[in-house]
Amino acid sequence: MWNADQHTDDDNLRWSWLRAVEWDAYPFFISQPVVPLLLTAVTWWKILVGLFLVQLVWTSFVLTRFVSTRLSDVGPVIVLAKWIICPLVAFYLYKTDQIWLAVVALTWPIAMLLVVKPIAWGVMALVIEPFNIELSQIGVIQRRLMQQLVAGQHSEGQHEKPPKLCFPIGQYSLRDRVDKCGPLVEFSRTEYEAMGRQFRNEKNFNAAPTIFLDRPWMIQIQTVNGEITKIAPHILMANEEDATQIAADALDYCTRQFGSPVRLNTGLFSWKASDGNGILQTNNTSDGWLVSLFLTSSSVRDLEQL
Repeated sequence: MWNADQHTDDDNLRWSWLRAVEWDAYPFFISQPVVPLLLTAVTWWKILVGLFLVQLVWTSFVLTRFVSTRLSDVGPVIVLAKWIICPLVAFYLYKTDQIWLAVVALTWPIAMLLVVKPIAWGVMALVIEPFNIELSQIGVIQRRLMQQLVAGQHSEGQHEKPPKLCFPIGQYSLRDRVDKCGPLVEFSRTEYEAMGRQFRNEKNFNAAPTIFLDRPWMIQIQTVNGEITKIAPHILMANEEDATQIAADALDYCTRQFGSPVRLNTGLFSWKASDGNGILQTNNTSDGWLVSLFLTSSSVRDLEQL
């Protein structure tokens, strides 16, 4: 399994991009050893229809709502089985006089990639277009995988720990009890469905706008067992120039607090602190320019995941 602590940030970024490409079409990706096996017992057209429906459900309801470094790491291991399964199944089908199915079983990984998947994507684009669902979100998936890698990285030793803790945002500090905070509004069912939950006993809240860097930022807070494990301030600007200035101010502030950042990608920076990590991210959305900061407690490493 991939260990982010044993690789450079460039390696981790490359790994997260490769896994994001696979995650984007995960049912098709892991079908490489699975479909040839199914050809021995199920009619070919039923397999294709089933695969299409599974991918449709995946894209519509799972794709970005649940992103897992662990599960994405398992996919390539499963796919390695194609080198054994495809030839064996093809030989079996050939011996039972199912010649054309034998050819399909042997060449499925290539046929899926070059023929079946493009056709399926064309049909699926027509199906989901009325619902405003993005067909492919590789960039979003890559960022979430990188955030999980950064959050899960182990300390490199006591002498190498940064001297500073993650700074508070207004009245909110990591590891504080949530009942000490001011009025909070728990996520709605729709927000939970969109954002997902990562840990057992996790509750997420929207907090009142808080002044940070002389501007009001919206605040979202993740808690587990009543303890604040993540603080996520964000600010949305209609003007790119204003957003750029805010991002520059946030980058300067975090650098003064934590030291030089690691640049993960364009508009994505990360820092390690003695009690967690920080991530600064900028995005161009349909509603404007979004500047987001994520402060995550190191305690998440020991929490039970869902």
